Amino acid sequence: MYGVNIGSHKKFVFVTDRENALMNAIEKHFPNATHLLCRRHIQKDVEAWAKKTMKRGDIEETLAHGRWKRLVRSSTN
Repeated sequence: MYGVNIGSHKKFVFVTDRENALMNAIEKHFPNATHLLCRRHIQKDVEAWAKKTMKRGDIEETLAHGRWKRLVRSSTN
């Protein structure tokens, strides 16, 4: 959890994995907080999905050199 002072208010930002109990607690106790998912956990989930559903040669092309890498490094503006 990170706290940031904005004027007289403190804004909370939580970075977690996708653990449902924790996400529910954040929503209940900090309804105005920003919740972000950990990029490393997302990467691990995508890699596991790719191994189950893709051909071996396509995995590296998609994850390391292809669409996934461009998506992760893209600007959100």
